[in-house]
Amino acid sequence: MKKLILVLICMLFVSAFVNAAITLDKTSSIIEVDQGKTASTTLTITNNNVYDFSNVKLSIVDINSFMDSGDNQIAVSFSDNADNIGFVLLNGTSRTITISVSPEDDQYLGELTGEILITALKEGGNETTIFRLTVDTQADIVNIVLDDGDLDEEINPGDSATFSIDIENNAGYDLENIQITAWIVDIDDGDDIDLKSSKFDLDSSDNNEEDFDFDVPYNVDEESYDIKVRVKGEDADDSSNDFEVIKIFRGIVDVAKEEDEEIYLAEPSISVESLTCDSSFNVNLKAINIGTDDLDNVYLKLTIDGTNISIKSTEFDLDSDKYDDRQQNVDFLVKLPSKLDQKSYAIRILAYTEDDSVVGSVYKSINVNECSEVVDEVVDEETDEEPQEETTDDDEDNTVYLPTGWTTKFFSSETGKTIFWFMGNLALLVIIIYFIVALTRKKTVKK
Repeated sequence: MKKLILVLICMLFVSAFVNAAITLDKTSSIIEVDQGKTASTTLTITNNNVYDFSNVKLSIVDINSFMDSGDNQIAVSFSDNADNIGFVLLNGTSRTITISVSPEDDQYLGELTGEILITALKEGGNETTIFRLTVDTQADIVNIVLDDGDLDEEINPGDSATFSIDIENNAGYDLENIQITAWIVDIDDGDDIDLKSSKFDLDSSDNNEEDFDFDVPYNVDEESYDIKVRVKGEDADDSSNDFEVIKIFRGIVDVAKEEDEEIYLAEPSISVESLTCDSSFNVNLKAINIGTDDLDNVYLKLTIDGTNISIKSTEFDLDSDKYDDRQQNVDFLVKLPSKLDQKSYAIRILAYTEDDSVVGSVYKSINVNECSEVVDEVVDEETDEEPQEETTDDDEDNTVYLPTGWTTKFFSSETGKTIFWFMGNLALLVIIIYFIVALTRKKTVKK
């Protein structure tokens, strides 16, 4: 029984020893290096196997992991031809390898991380392990530091956010005409949001901090986005000695969506500027799904306060993860009533799910001008007015202008009838006298 226990202990010891056959003095490392320069670190590999390693090689798992977004490649090399021929590593021995990195002159500043695979061949198989290498490219002329400000927490579609960029002059001489440009990479349907500072000067060893504000698009994917910063300037004493450095800050803008079902309705546009009674116009707006769920059979409803207007759109679907399918343009044709007061009216548009739950809203005010009166009504009002006389400004013209309806009103009154009867009799009397006088003169002539 004791022999059996001893054998089992030996087997466990050998198994543990074999499983830890190849060991590293560290599993990861960060190398800081200036643009266009070379820097290095060391890695010690130990063979803890009972077997000899006939060949040990180092290789980069993905060479593109050391390439920036400007296609600038950091060269990574190993001493002792570790990446080509390799080396022999006897059991119980170690080998220290130097890993060197060389960014390009225009290499973007910031960190790039990749994996290095160590493969050790032995009789009957091989052993492998991974070493993580981070290269932090820096510039010897300026130091760029980002203060994430509002970005230290998740932000939502449509939120406003602020961050700061601090520039320190490490050149050893004065710099001028410095300008910072920052890009929120790929956040706007694959396009960047770009922000610029005004130009400023920096004395040697001085620093300057600039704030940048931006709005997160409503139509945005739920993920983390990089901030790319470019700093350009020139030597204050020699304008031909200019510089440009770019630094990438990884995963700074973390966009998250809070609600399962939520629709953002953009501000509506009105096709007609001047509105009055009976006006017809179009109301156009964009609906965007800013929730985490796909929405089927949604619709919008438009109403105008103080009227009976209520218009429902056709139903449509909004995906949650595809840019083009996440938004929909909606158009309403609206006709105002024939009678409206001159004032402002609120257009209200609500977004509904297929179960009639409200998941979005927007309001817009419109101004209705004074409605014009009907011509026939104006004429009727004028005929009911008391008669008034109007004269021209010409003193030689004494024509009297009587408003329409004067004769009818005058002769329909009792006084008018009496005066008309009297004038008629008077005219008849004048005619009779005229004929008597004429007859008398004729007789006198004959005699």
